[in-house]
Amino acid sequence: MVVAAGGGPLTYTIRIVNSGALSATNATMTDVLPPEFLPNLDAITASSGSVVTNTSPTISWNGVVTNGATIVITIPGSIDPAVCGVTIVNSATIADPLAATYVATAQTTVYGPITTWSESFDAATFPPTGWATAVVTSAATAPAWARSTATVHPAGFAPFSGAGLAYFNSYSAQTGSANRLSSPAIALTTNTDPAVLFYMYHDTGFSSAADRLQVQVSTDGLSWTDVGAPIYRYDGSIGWKAHGVSLKAYEGQSVQLGFLGISGFGNDVHLDHISVRTCCEPPAGVSFAFDPASPLSNQPVDFTATVLTGTAPFTYTWDFGDGSPIGNGNPISHSYTLAGTYDVTLTVECKCGTASVTQQVTVTDAPTPPDLDTLQSSSPTALGNATYFTGTLLSGSAPITYTWDFGDGTVIEAGLTINHTYTQTGQYTVTLTAANSAGTDVVTTTVEVGVAPVASFTSDSPAVWPDRTIDFTFTGSDATSYLWDFGDGITSTAQSPTHTYPLLTFTKVYTVNLTVSNPFGSDAASDQVIVVNDYPVFSGVKSGPPAAINQGTPLTYTIRVTNTGTLSAANASLVDTFPI
Repeated sequence: MVVAAGGGPLTYTIRIVNSGALSATNATMTDVLPPEFLPNLDAITASSGSVVTNTSPTISWNGVVTNGATIVITIPGSIDPAVCGVTIVNSATIADPLAATYVATAQTTVYGPITTWSESFDAATFPPTGWATAVVTSAATAPAWARSTATVHPAGFAPFSGAGLAYFNSYSAQTGSANRLSSPAIALTTNTDPAVLFYMYHDTGFSSAADRLQVQVSTDGLSWTDVGAPIYRYDGSIGWKAHGVSLKAYEGQSVQLGFLGISGFGNDVHLDHISVRTCCEPPAGVSFAFDPASPLSNQPVDFTATVLTGTAPFTYTWDFGDGSPIGNGNPISHSYTLAGTYDVTLTVECKCGTASVTQQVTVTDAPTPPDLDTLQSSSPTALGNATYFTGTLLSGSAPITYTWDFGDGTVIEAGLTINHTYTQTGQYTVTLTAANSAGTDVVTTTVEVGVAPVASFTSDSPAVWPDRTIDFTFTGSDATSYLWDFGDGITSTAQSPTHTYPLLTFTKVYTVNLTVSNPFGSDAASDQVIVVNDYPVFSGVKSGPPAAINQGTPLTYTIRVTNTGTLSAANASLVDTFPI
């Protein structure tokens, strides 16, 4: 039996030997290739005759085989990579009208690509740790296993690999003597279609000696069961050759392997590079990463799984821990609607097992963009005075930066309240920009900077009786409204008013106040005015005769007029009406 790896090369060689006395003039060969074998049709050769390949998977040959001749047909190819843990059987039928039909069969055990256990006898200690030897039958020279750095009988050939090999002394042990080299326990619990693969050295010495190796299995270390057919040292070839035995019957168990050397009193049996192969290995070393590492709510999170070992293909299922449907695939993206800490579980599965891993993902609330209310200012402002600004944030996640553009080339970062002094009059558009990681908001307002008014005035004071009217003249600037307080309880909003003060009997000084304003400010001025009330003031006494007088008696009236004023009465007059 031949062993080969799934996906590896395999070549079938068919030898047609005519050992009869007559030639086979119409010989044919028909080989229906097994489906697990993928032939290289262009590379098929025959040492004589014709090969027909256009009916693949059937390969046909026809030709003449003279007596004593050998025809060699070679069919190279490879094993389907999906095939593992099976034995491929290929049969070729050879026929001729003058001879009986002959069927040749070849078997190939396909072992798995994954090594789950191995031993190459490289360490100097023998048997290796956990291994043992046991004499099963003995005659004369005791049968034994030992380690060597080269073959012993025949001598001098290097190990298949590494620094050492194991050999059974069938060269010195009598025919029928047997010794078992047994391995430590090997777990096949996670293996699919396991097989044991090993290399045995073949030589052409002592061709009639039945030196051989029998693979055995024990599940308890006490009783041993043969698996597969014995493998003979002499098979006509020279060199190391791979051999394998299926362990599928022991899948899921813990076993010990036994290599029973049986002497035919020929050359030694040499053994090297033993390995347990499996067609499938469950996933292991499963992990996953996610990006970003600190996700926000409603932000896509990318998850990527990693499997260190295992047999593909894999399926990936994700439980994101938030009650959402199970996700499938790798990589995969998921968004969380709410902030919180979530247990995310990844399960990786292949045809021979599963593995899971859980990590926590902490999600924080996504920032909200800033939202500004209307921008307030103290505009209009007089040139030279500061204009005060106030911004109001309605909502938004910190941190937030605020940038002010005052419209005159000045741009600064500050808080929500600020003041700025303009150097020229005019209208300016002021912009406040609030920004955070979620966005920006912009509000604007228009401010006006102008010249404040100046209050001043003149008057034609004093007013001298009998004239009590005073003219006031505004001599300031840039005013748009006026308020005069004349000091006597009377006001005016005229620019340059005239005012008549009340008549008094004395001179009075009045304080006059002027307040002026415009959109950019106000100003006030005051002055005193005098109203002179000097004029004659008369008082008089009239006296006459007694209340009763005789008729004809002369009467005399006396009138006295007194001026108590501050001025003389230069044109005074008196009118007296006498009784009739």
